[in-house]
Amino acid sequence: MPRTSAGKIWRAKGTRQAASDCPVHPLGPTSYRGSKVRLSEVPPEYGISLDTSWLYVGHVDEFLQFLPAYNERGWIIMVADPLKGLDLLKKASKAGHGSVKAVSRSLQVEEKKQELCLPRQTIQEALKFKNFEAIQKSSAQRIEANLNILKRETGLTDKDIFRVPMPFYYAESDSWLCPGQKPSDSNAEEDTSKTPQKTSSKTGITLKGTMGPGYKAKSIVEAGTPKNSLQRRAVDTATQVLALWPGTVNGLVLPDQKVLAPKPWGPVINKQDIFANAVSEVYANAGFNVTYQDDWFSHFKLQGDVHCGSNSWRAIDIKF
Repeated sequence: MPRTSAGKIWRAKGTRQAASDCPVHPLGPTSYRGSKVRLSEVPPEYGISLDTSWLYVGHVDEFLQFLPAYNERGWIIMVADPLKGLDLLKKASKAGHGSVKAVSRSLQVEEKKQELCLPRQTIQEALKFKNFEAIQKSSAQRIEANLNILKRETGLTDKDIFRVPMPFYYAESDSWLCPGQKPSDSNAEEDTSKTPQKTSSKTGITLKGTMGPGYKAKSIVEAGTPKNSLQRRAVDTATQVLALWPGTVNGLVLPDQKVLAPKPWGPVINKQDIFANAVSEVYANAGFNVTYQDDWFSHFKLQGDVHCGSNSWRAIDIKF
């Protein structure tokens, strides 16, 4: 059913990412990934096209989340902010915590038996990843451009935008390394490429080389994207990015102002995960309570997160 906003009619048919139902406006705008192949089959009045060409997977849920709200539009936006993530890491390093592990997750007993591994780098080492700061600035610019589209098309204002710290990095990289593993540009390149690193025995996928966010094996990207859309990925994938830590906006919106988000496993300082703490604070400011779900091996290492791996039924109690 249609609704009117900013002088335009919006229909909730063929959704990619849509605002949750709420008493003020039952339906929010529908956002599509930037795929010309898919959009050519969708009437333009049915949705808003956002640019996801800078993302390796290319899904809007990697940086954007709609939340129900009692405001003029009936929804607000939670958005990834790479620069806030960069700032958190820089402040931690400047405060003398540069030697703290960048990823705080530890291996469980069964994971050790499966010979899984987790990143060994520290905050300071992560900050020294090639082009790290430049990537955060570039990603922030692309996100801001998409927000400007939403502002123009829906009347969205800054007061309805909430930003969570979330760094990105090259998908095709060897950023995160296992203990004892060395970067591919070192003398150990040949040896590390011959040593397979596993995700989970349940997935049946064996991955070579790195513990970076992107792998060359078939993943959520290939499994969930039509073949025609995959042609897009042949263009400059070396510069496309993924969330470097589990992407907290890639979560599931639940009833009663609750959100199920990927546990970021950020650096732990003074017994607090600096990413999770900051994210929870932002959601609280928006009136939401966050529960964190560990999806490191189940989804994150396969280029997805909680929203990618969930399918919820929504009760539509209001006739419209």
